[in-house]
Amino acid sequence: MTLRQEILTSSQGVYACIIRKQSDEIFRYVGSSYGRGGIRYKIFNNHLSKSYQSKHSQKALYCAMNEVGTTVSFIRLTTYKQRVSPRQILFTEAICYILFGSFDTLEYREIRPF
Repeated sequence: MTLRQEILTSSQGVYACIIRKQSDEIFRYVGSSYGRGGIRYKIFNNHLSKSYQSKHSQKALYCAMNEVGTTVSFIRLTTYKQRVSPRQILFTEAICYILFGSFDTLEYREIRPF
């Protein structure tokens, strides 16, 4: 797994999880953090937490992340210097989802229901 230094921010923002399987198939997940702990908190306490993953083990993101031979990388797409509303961050997340792609629509809705 790769965590670029700039992902370790306590700012609100949008990030991507890039998953590369042994077959060279690539999946992208676009997520957001609008809580007080920022992106760093969201990644460490949700996506990388084994207890959190076990509660959500059927989600496509965690199934893909935990396949043998996969490479997982997190990158920051955008952050906000000042606190903004969750609505603004979810809007930014939706734009990043459109620009960068993500799991197919059904899987994405399962992961991130609006």
